[in-house]
Amino acid sequence: MKIKEAMTSNVISVTVDTKITDVAKILHTNRIHGVPVVSDSKLVGIITETDFFTKNEVYLPFFIDFLKNTVSENSMDEKKQQQFKQLLEARAVDIMSENCTTLCPDDDISAMFKLIKESKLHTVPVISENNELVGVITIADIVKLIQIPLA
Repeated sequence: MKIKEAMTSNVISVTVDTKITDVAKILHTNRIHGVPVVSDSKLVGIITETDFFTKNEVYLPFFIDFLKNTVSENSMDEKKQQQFKQLLEARAVDIMSENCTTLCPDDDISAMFKLIKESKLHTVPVISENNELVGVITIADIVKLIQIPLA
């Protein structure tokens, strides 16, 4: 079986300029673990749930909302005001993983099984020969395959 037979073609994606708070909402609302990042229909990266956590495990979208609602810019020095502004303006490009693992539509489904086992990936973008995003394949897609009764 080929990847194209199991992948999701109707892909939810974001652009490099999408605010990270909006990316978080997209993941939560759609109950997905990752979202491809595109520029002119070309895959440039991926954002997964773990990309939202800082090294000290602060969840960035929650932290940003918290700061917006509790911190007054008047109480900060210039440097902190600038850092706060940068945080509020953070975009997908700021947290995405650029060198993401991809598959092609004609790859064998066993390639996804191998990625799940070895890399523990939940979402893998599927790209065409010219790097255009054509789909994603997820663990949920694999589970659907398993549920299909064999004739």
